[in-house]
Amino acid sequence: MLRLGAQRDRELLRSTNQFTMTIPADPAAIPTVTDGVTQVLEEKHWPEEDVRAVELALQEALANAIRHGCHGDASKQLQCSVTCDESGEVVIIVRDPGSGFDPGAVADPLDPANMLKPSGRGLFLINALMDHVHFADGGREVQMRKKTALDRPHTHHRFLP
Repeated sequence: MLRLGAQRDRELLRSTNQFTMTIPADPAAIPTVTDGVTQVLEEKHWPEEDVRAVELALQEALANAIRHGCHGDASKQLQCSVTCDESGEVVIIVRDPGSGFDPGAVADPLDPANMLKPSGRGLFLINALMDHVHFADGGREVQMRKKTALDRPHTHHRFLP
């Protein structure tokens, strides 16, 4: 009986889910996306720690797109695409209509001069929480990837971008 349950869990983990959402650039819309992603990962029996890591990274990416890409203008829209594939990896792409930015020019939140600033840690968190982060389209798009701990060899959390 254990074998059948474990087999069923592996099949759920390996099935593919994909969706794309367009939301207004309004912080109140963030849970619309994060709740959907959380539900998919929980249905695939991802460990709680991994689900929360993806949820927080996605919240940060969406908040950054709203604040910086759309300048808080709720008449603008963000797009978020999510794929959870057979390999046990989730791929999330967040796109905004802004002018973009250079991720290399973002101040280091660990620099003592930045430690007490009230913002500036979003990219740091995203990089620490996800396995792979890539910016495209001049910084208007962030691509984030994470495999469940069930499919990763023993890894250590990265705390530097």
